[in-house]
Amino acid sequence: MWTLRWCTYVMLVISAALHAGMAKDGLRSRSFKGVSGIQEIECSGSEVDGDFATGLLSTILYTVDGGKVVASANFATKTCLTTDTFASCVIDESDWRRTGVRALVLDLKEQESREYGCNVTAFSSVGKPVTFSWIIPVTRPRE
Repeated sequence: MWTLRWCTYVMLVISAALHAGMAKDGLRSRSFKGVSGIQEIECSGSEVDGDFATGLLSTILYTVDGGKVVASANFATKTCLTTDTFASCVIDESDWRRTGVRALVLDLKEQESREYGCNVTAFSSVGKPVTFSWIIPVTRPRE
């Protein structure tokens, strides 16, 4: 009953799970220009293996609590959507892994944290879409 197509699909799913677990750096946070009261979050496909995925569909940055989309970039349509947060998109046509979204978090109090998530959807090497997801806590440090 196992066809070549089914075996390829199962291997793709297993490979995606392994890659998603190792690709911790697709979502980063840091103080914006050294100002501890402003945290910058960046979500991109920079850590997606180019041998595994051959092209980008979209990048989405969101808050985990409530699932509010902060910003998204659609590589296919070359569009960027942002919400009421200071956010921006970079769409790099020469290297799809450098396409991403950034946002500034201004409303955290000292030592307060909020979790953010990132979904990067790309075409796999066999032409099927696969999504890589990361979640990180963003904390405003003491000043």
